[in-house]
Amino acid sequence: KEGDVFLFNDPYISGTHLNDVGVLTPIFIRDKLLGYAVNKAHHVDVGGPVPGSINPSATTLFEEGLVIPVVKLMREGEMVKDVVNMIKENFKVPEFSLGDLNAQIASNRIGVQRVAQLVDKFGLEETLQGWDETISRTESLVRSKMKDWPRGNYEAEDFLEWGDEMLRIKVRLEIGDKVKADFTGTHPQIEGPLNAVLGVTYSSTSFAIRSMLEDVPTNEGFYSNVEVVTEEGTLLNPRKPAAVGGGNVETSQRVADVVFLALSRALPDRVPAASHGTMMTVMMGGVINGKY
Repeated sequence: KEGDVFLFNDPYISGTHLNDVGVLTPIFIRDKLLGYAVNKAHHVDVGGPVPGSINPSATTLFEEGLVIPVVKLMREGEMVKDVVNMIKENFKVPEFSLGDLNAQIASNRIGVQRVAQLVDKFGLEETLQGWDETISRTESLVRSKMKDWPRGNYEAEDFLEWGDEMLRIKVRLEIGDKVKADFTGTHPQIEGPLNAVLGVTYSSTSFAIRSMLEDVPTNEGFYSNVEVVTEEGTLLNPRKPAAVGGGNVETSQRVADVVFLALSRALPDRVPAASHGTMMTVMMGGVINGKY
């Protein structure tokens, strides 16, 4: 209904890790559901045993923080107090997160208003047609830019260091009318936080491919040209409740580098040198006067 706002952070739904809290607001135009305004924000702490909620010792999702399925944060314009209380009792610095959530709600509200203004200015049918044409034109633009890419299969691999283990990330990049990245042969999921949910794998892959294209809008017209294949139960598509906190900040970087390496064999003059392959996240926390 109008005025409803939904909240979620389950990585196996929303595609990153628990710290990335999503807020979704339906967009109603003349009592018709037209679409959604959605944003995600990294919250500084979402519970769990360590400051920052990215637990290097986690073996399951439950050791990383509070898992929130899709719930209503607001119902017809009113905050749902039970959900707010759940956050207050589980997030270590709830005043920060409640401020962030209010900002996210406001951000979505602006999104809803902007869409309403578009419809008022151009009309409903013209707005929908404009969206469809934007996606269609982007798809054509991407394909025209990819048409000169050399067709074929290009392989690459790299490794993530985990204790005494070396975790293989392997990709076979097939360049045709579209780009297909097949990660078959990648290391199985681990009892540690370096697993990356499928959303992270797809995002990292498409980022590297997007970087090879100039002046292309980033919408479904682009994404329809990128396909990712990865086996369930692996480092890049784990089964719930595998821990995934570090997959979003570490494995993501290595996936992008592996895809860049494969691309360099097709486009050697365009791909940059590999980066350092890590976000190198450092978190520190403690207690002052009884408060985190």
